Amino acid sequence: MKSSPERDWKNIFKNPKFIFFIIFISTFILYLSTWTAQYTTDGIILAQLCEKGKSITLIFWNPQHPFWAITGSVLYKVSEKMGMNFSSLSLIQALNSFFGALCIAFFFLVLHKITGNRMISLLFSLIMAFIYRFWFYSVEVKMYVISAFFVILSLYIIINTDQKRFYLYPIAGITAALSFFYHIINIFFIPVILFFSLTTKSDFKTRLSGTTSLALMTATLIIIVHTSIFASLFGGGHINAMLNFDQLYRWFGLGTRFIGQEVPTGRQNLETFIKGFLAQGTDIKDSLFMEAKTEKVIVLKILLLLFPAFLIFCFIIFIAGLWKTPGEKLKIILPSLIWIAVYSIGIEQVHARNDMSFMILFPIIIISAVGMASIPKINNVLYILSLFVLLFFSLNLMIKIYPEHLKGGNPWLCRVLALGPYVKAGDSIYFSGFFPDVYYAGYFLKANAVDLEVEFERNVNETTDKIIKNLLSKMNNDLSLGHKVFIDRHILFPAVSPDQWMPAAMDLERIKNFFGERLILKSKKGIGPDEALFELSAVRL
Repeated sequence: MKSSPERDWKNIFKNPKFIFFIIFISTFILYLSTWTAQYTTDGIILAQLCEKGKSITLIFWNPQHPFWAITGSVLYKVSEKMGMNFSSLSLIQALNSFFGALCIAFFFLVLHKITGNRMISLLFSLIMAFIYRFWFYSVEVKMYVISAFFVILSLYIIINTDQKRFYLYPIAGITAALSFFYHIINIFFIPVILFFSLTTKSDFKTRLSGTTSLALMTATLIIIVHTSIFASLFGGGHINAMLNFDQLYRWFGLGTRFIGQEVPTGRQNLETFIKGFLAQGTDIKDSLFMEAKTEKVIVLKILLLLFPAFLIFCFIIFIAGLWKTPGEKLKIILPSLIWIAVYSIGIEQVHARNDMSFMILFPIIIISAVGMASIPKINNVLYILSLFVLLFFSLNLMIKIYPEHLKGGNPWLCRVLALGPYVKAGDSIYFSGFFPDVYYAGYFLKANAVDLEVEFERNVNETTDKIIKNLLSKMNNDLSLGHKVFIDRHILFPAVSPDQWMPAAMDLERIKNFFGERLILKSKKGIGPDEALFELSAVRL
C-alpha cells in the first residue's frame, strides 16, 4: 500500500534531520539579525590582529585559544582575495553566528539520540539557543561558541560509535582537540569525552581500544600544535622548557597575562577549586540572563522570580531522571555529572568565570532532558517547557540582546565614533587606563591608541619617571612625523570620584604633575564628548 503525499509530508516533519536543518537555519538567521554592538576588548583586539595579519607573536598565538587569530586571519584574507569588502569584525561575527547555530542543531541531535523524544530535544535545545550568554557569544567576536560547537560535535560523534564504526573514536579525538584549541577550558572536557567513550554500546574490547585511540589522537594533536607554536615563538632550543611543570602551567593555564607570576601551591589550587565550584550558581544565573538597567521593572522582576523556579524545575527533573531512568540512560547522567564538576573547577582555575559558564548548562540540560523523558505523562510538562522557551527568547531579546544590538547602547563606541571628525588614521591617542575606548579607537579610527596601564604593566620593573620619559619620546616622534597626538583628559585631570576606576599600579597624580610640566596643549578646550581629548602642539623632553 502506497503512502499518501500528506503522510509523506508528516514523516518529513518528524525526521530529526529535517528538524536539525530547521533549527540551524532559524537560529542562524536570528543570530545574524541580532549582532551585538557591545564589542568586548578581546574581540576588538582579535579583529585588529586579523586585519594586520600578524603571525609569530605571543598575543597572536595566545596559548589559551591559539586558533582564534589564525581562523579570523584566514577568513579575512579569503574574503579579500574574493573581492569582498568586509571588515574582520563582521566576518568573525558571521562565523560565530554560523557555529552558534550549528552547535544548537547538533545539540538537538545529541538530545534526540539520548532521549528518543523529538519535542523534549527541540525545546531544550532552543532553551540553550536563547540563554543570554550563549546568544551573546553567537553574535559577538570572541570565538567561545566555536569551542562549544566542537565540544558538542565530539559528544555527538562518540554517542554514535559502535563496533562497525570504530573510526569515529579518533575523529572524536580530533574534534575534542579542536575544542581545546579554541579555548583552554575544554581541557576539562577530555576526561568527560573519555568517560562517554567508555559507556558506548560497543563491546568492552572495542570501547577500551577506541577510548585509547581517542586519547592518543587528542594528546598527539595538542602536543604537536603547542610545541610548534612554542618553538616558533622562542626557538626550538627552548622546547625542553615546556617539560618543566612551572613553565607548562604558565604557558597553558595563565597564558600571556600572568607570565612571571608564581605558580599556585596545592592549597591555593584547592581553595580556587572550591571557590569556583561554589561560584557557579551566580555564574549560571549570569549565563541565563544579564540584569539590565531598564524601566521595564515588572518584566525584570518576573524574570528574577522565574529563574529560581527554573532551577527547582531542573532539580525535580534531575531527581526523576535518577530514580526512573533505565540503566542505559544512567550512562549519560554519570559523565554529565562529571562534566558539571570538572568545569566548575576549571572555569575558576583558568580565569574564565562568566565568559564560559554557559558550558555547564549543556550537561544540566542533558540531565534534565533524560529525566523528563522518563516521566510517563509528559504533555503538561512540555507546555511548561514551551513557556520557558518563549520567556527566555522574549525576555533576553527585549532586555539585553536588542538594546545591545544598537550602537547607541554602547557609550564607549559612541564616544569613539564621535571623535572621528578630529582623529585621522595614524594619529596617536594616549588613554589613561583599560577602557574599551582604547581598543575601539585603534580599530574604528585606525589610530595609534596607547593604553597607559598596559605600558606600565609591560615595564613593571622601570620607575614611573622612566616610563613617562619613554612615552614623551614617542609623543615627540609622532608630532615630528606630522601626526596629531591626543591625550585623554583623565591623564591631565585625574578622576576623584570613588566610582571612577583607575589602574592601581599607576600614580596618576604623579603622572599628571610630570606630564603637566612637559605637555603643551594646542587649546585649553578639549574635543569630542565631554571634552574627552586634548590635542598636543609640542612636547618638552
